[in-house]
Amino acid sequence: MFEPWKISTKHICAYFFASYLLLAVASATVVQMRVVKETANYGYFGSNVGDTENSNQLIPTVPPANFSGPELLHRLVGKCYNLTQDRYRYTFCPFQNFTQYEISPRWNAYQGILGIWSHWDIQNNTFAAMVLKNGDHCGDIDRSTKITLKCGPNETLLNVTEPSRCEYSAQFSTRYVCHKDALLVYPRLNSELQVEWDHLHTDFHYGDITEKLVDIV
Repeated sequence: MFEPWKISTKHICAYFFASYLLLAVASATVVQMRVVKETANYGYFGSNVGDTENSNQLIPTVPPANFSGPELLHRLVGKCYNLTQDRYRYTFCPFQNFTQYEISPRWNAYQGILGIWSHWDIQNNTFAAMVLKNGDHCGDIDRSTKITLKCGPNETLLNVTEPSRCEYSAQFSTRYVCHKDALLVYPRLNSELQVEWDHLHTDFHYGDITEKLVDIV
């Protein structure tokens, strides 16, 4: 039979301590650690980036835009390339997203999206850089990245810098841009757009439109 007068001070303390733990767990805000579930991994970490099968993905604010640009670059779709630099690991998934992971024992090490594939920065009839926008919030702006491509023997994420707060710049080498005309815009246009392009540049040559309008096109 239960005899309440035989409950010791030790039992009472244990009861209140257990109640406190239950209350703390119930009232705590659960923050989930998130990682990108990559379709393929290359570079320093290879496939040893953790058990992504049971991990939550970073949640993008918008889906990536459709593929555009030189057709050879379509071979990069579905692949991801890693770079470990300083105390961060960067992962670039062409025409998908660009992410950053802080290599730190801290419980709240940063993981986030630095940009989602949006469009090409076109300058002087050339695909000058890949623009990735709508990354994670950074104060009153969203993180974004511009990635320039250069000729190289294989696909490698070369470096990452942050010229302005939460605006990143990176270089990516690939064998698919080694031809001198690989990044020219005009050859990638269909015949109808080439005719329109020719008309615009003819108008520009005779001063009928301004340089600013040509750049917009």
